[in-house]
Amino acid sequence: MTGQISEAETAMILNTYMYTDYEYAEDGMTLGQIVGEMPSHIDTEGTYSPQYTILKEAVKDPETAALQISFQSKDMGYNEGTNAATFTSKDGEHVYVVYRGTADGEWMDNGEGLTVSETAQQAEALRYFDEVAVALSGSGIGRLVVSGHSKGANKAQYVTLASEHSGYIGACYSIDGQGMSERTIEEKKADLGNEEFKKRQDKLYGINGQNDYVSVLGCAVIPAAHILYVRTDAETTDFAAYHDITRMFASCEKDPDGTEKIVYHGRKNPYVFKRGILGDYVDELSKGLMDLEDDKLKGCASGAMQIPEAAFGGMPFGLDGSHAGLKDIRTFMFSGIPLIAGTLSGTGAGASFTRCLLENERFSHTFSEKDSTFIRYGQLREESEKLTEISEKLGDISEGILTESYKLSFYYDSVLIKESHIKLNTSAMLTQKKLIQKKAAILGDIIGMCEEFDSRSRSW
Repeated sequence: MTGQISEAETAMILNTYMYTDYEYAEDGMTLGQIVGEMPSHIDTEGTYSPQYTILKEAVKDPETAALQISFQSKDMGYNEGTNAATFTSKDGEHVYVVYRGTADGEWMDNGEGLTVSETAQQAEALRYFDEVAVALSGSGIGRLVVSGHSKGANKAQYVTLASEHSGYIGACYSIDGQGMSERTIEEKKADLGNEEFKKRQDKLYGINGQNDYVSVLGCAVIPAAHILYVRTDAETTDFAAYHDITRMFASCEKDPDGTEKIVYHGRKNPYVFKRGILGDYVDELSKGLMDLEDDKLKGCASGAMQIPEAAFGGMPFGLDGSHAGLKDIRTFMFSGIPLIAGTLSGTGAGASFTRCLLENERFSHTFSEKDSTFIRYGQLREESEKLTEISEKLGDISEGILTESYKLSFYYDSVLIKESHIKLNTSAMLTQKKLIQKKAAILGDIIGMCEEFDSRSRSW
């Protein structure tokens, strides 16, 4: 492994650990010790092979290996959906509170998260965080980072906005995290006041897969300037992979015979400039969903979440017994499905998504490390300055020629030509000047965009 692992990437590694559903860690153990014992307790060659491969490589970094686990929610009386743990660096300077993604029985809670001000599982996550914060405050808290993936990320966002101990939080890293309901945002603004709400909001950062389809659901509370996208390689129809945190640590590579395979690494993939086609389409769909009347929004959300709740795991209902009723299913059929069809055919993002499906094209291009581009900003600036200088010289020459042309009159076959030919040519020169100026401005914008992107991604 090369290069220092940032706190954002550390949070991603810890979230990968949470998906091993490991039950054998004892408080005080280091991540290195836990990973070393994993093959004795879980299927590290099958079910949990991606997570184990990533973690085994990640703990080669001494600081990552030394992270110490504590406050495991499973040992503290919280329900199985809470699924949280806290990790502390060896020097005690960093504390990571991490929430796992959707557990069996939490799907209905996901749907409620689009409509109510606080769900039952958001409240549990808040209670866990406050208990940890109080316990740690006596001995002093270093930089506290709260994070999660998917539903866990939504919980992390909510805790940052809602906790009375939010002042301890230095940053919240939401990885593929669903947004909030309008009610949550409105109530938090009213409770906290705009200034305090903005202060907490500025602690939120989004790290999303390039074609993730969960992070675009609901109302965004994370500032747009605080969101970065990670390259995720997947086959077009492998939709689960686009929301799989392990794919943020994987690349699609080819065997000598041309067969593609997914290879997992201990470091996350590079950030990319923008969201992919699948993410853009679901963003359009989410906007349409959130514009529905409250009763239709609730029905669609509940009806849609009942499907994975019944399909995944052994619990057909939510942890609190919640489930979609016949009215919800009907609302999803008569409002949700037409909305899906409408966005597929009636939006540019929907058309691009459909074309990719029909033609079996990837929603985003895959790149190997050898395809990476290194930008030489100094050289680009020199080119931009040269273009600007050329455009200025063209302007000066054109003005000089026009000035002189007014002093001359030309006669050709007794026909007065005056300055028309010269004016025509100088007009063409001025057009070229504008084009060169535009190219210089575009190059300057590219430099600024790349520098800002590099600055943000390196600091994360």
